[in-house]
Amino acid sequence: MSSMIDADASVDAHPVPPPITLPTPPPGSCHSYQQRKQRFCRNPPLHNQLFCGNHRPEGESFHEMVVCHIDPTHKVRKDKLKGHLKVCTKGKQIRAVESQPFYRPNCNSGKRLCPLSPLSQPHDISSSIAFAQRVVTFYKSTVPEILKEDKSSSEEGMILPGRDSTEGSSSSSSSSSAFTAALKKHKVPAGRAHHIVQQGSMVGWLREYGLLRKERTTPKIQSVPPPKETLVCEPCAVVKLPPPKIKETFIELGAGRGMLGLIVSSVSAAEAESQSMVTELVMVERGSSRRSAETRIRNKVDDFSVVKPMEVEYAFNPNNIKHRRIRCDLLNLWMPEVVGEESPQSSAELSPPKVSILAKHLCGHASDLALRSLIPIKHTLKGLAFAMCCHGICRWDELVGREYIEDLCAGRGFEDFELLRKWGAGVKVVGVNGEEIEDEEHVSNREGSSTETSDSSFTGVAKVCQSPEFKALGISKNELSRISSRVIDYCRLMFVRNELGFGVGQEVENGSTSGSKMVYYCDQSITPQNLLVIASRREEERNVDGGGKRQKSNRIKGER
Repeated sequence: MSSMIDADASVDAHPVPPPITLPTPPPGSCHSYQQRKQRFCRNPPLHNQLFCGNHRPEGESFHEMVVCHIDPTHKVRKDKLKGHLKVCTKGKQIRAVESQPFYRPNCNSGKRLCPLSPLSQPHDISSSIAFAQRVVTFYKSTVPEILKEDKSSSEEGMILPGRDSTEGSSSSSSSSSAFTAALKKHKVPAGRAHHIVQQGSMVGWLREYGLLRKERTTPKIQSVPPPKETLVCEPCAVVKLPPPKIKETFIELGAGRGMLGLIVSSVSAAEAESQSMVTELVMVERGSSRRSAETRIRNKVDDFSVVKPMEVEYAFNPNNIKHRRIRCDLLNLWMPEVVGEESPQSSAELSPPKVSILAKHLCGHASDLALRSLIPIKHTLKGLAFAMCCHGICRWDELVGREYIEDLCAGRGFEDFELLRKWGAGVKVVGVNGEEIEDEEHVSNREGSSTETSDSSFTGVAKVCQSPEFKALGISKNELSRISSRVIDYCRLMFVRNELGFGVGQEVENGSTSGSKMVYYCDQSITPQNLLVIASRREEERNVDGGGKRQKSNRIKGER
């Protein structure tokens, strides 16, 4: 009897899951259930069959089906493949992009400057520990001079210049609520709460560096009579034209839906109402996105611009923005054509544009491609703001500023950088109470490289941190991951300073900051990818070749 009771208990402890039952397909449709779409295929089935031509089982097919060579997401008949390639929708999109003037194949690639060599010798645990010790030494001697990591700058201080965010200090609560209220009032689909915090803080840092004006309230619009088109001086009969309008251009690379560019350009467009300025937003993305910024710009609502009496309104106007979207991979994007793409009529009325580059969480080596694409237009750049992301999928052959860690890698750049990027992929979100939580925003990219960043390898970050030699440094696993990410960002900052001509960050006469710097623009509990590389230069520095002298890299000498 006791054996029977034990058997029943074991059955109850591990119940058999019920079989999965699919819903009944609607009449007149294919019986293939699309798991991703959670519905049946809507194509009509073939004659006297249950499935359509795309989902017919291989055994019942009268023709051999092959994967399309252009778009592997669908199949075609092998005997009709040649004709299909001419009319494939994906092929038409690719040919349309390749015909544009801004398309130049591999113009921003770094492979031609750094050919990869095969692995000379894989790392073992001893060499990995030695390299980790050199990374920590390099970080302590180099990065803290650029990035202040004290408690004051990791809580309120990092958002203090960006008081537009919703998580500022008590003194900035009015500006924070005004920023959030402006987004709701103008119906800007900015995303979730943590997205609004990041966007608001980035707007504040753009103000700090002079890329946006300091005032946050709506400027008073002065009633100025419109200038005449031409003024003719009678004695000499010389035609005098009115002064050209100032053009402020914001280019968001890897824009996605383009919400960051929409918010920044809306703040700039509010200033343009009181001045002779034109605000333009250019969104660059290789794919397509739904609920994009263009939809909000096209749906203008005039009531949003009405200011109630005795009401201080946040300066925000998404209804007065010129916009265009460019669909192209950053690898093939030729920026001079993007900046100078104007009609002859409009170019005569506008002054040379003030170009500001934006990028929020441009994953992996896409940030390096974006920075390298700015070299041809570095003399016209007003500033840039890059929020770095996903260091685990960076690549040595595409990394900008590789030369600044050559001594750190000691002649084994590719092999050592492979360890560096794998360790950098292990950053976790730290909650308010210190607990580790999953970062939903970047989990897909980490899962994509999970086979490479697994700690089951003898060179994993957990194996290295558990070694007695490394424990003497007092560095945890999460800290080593952040240190590895900061070393990669240090290369990018040096590239911005020396190749793009931005100097060291310093205050100027009007209270703004000029130069380049790395800052933490939001708290680590919001996102672990909370570092921002921001740079700006003054008006008189934009036409100077190089923008300054090349700085020497701070390197260390280490023996392998």
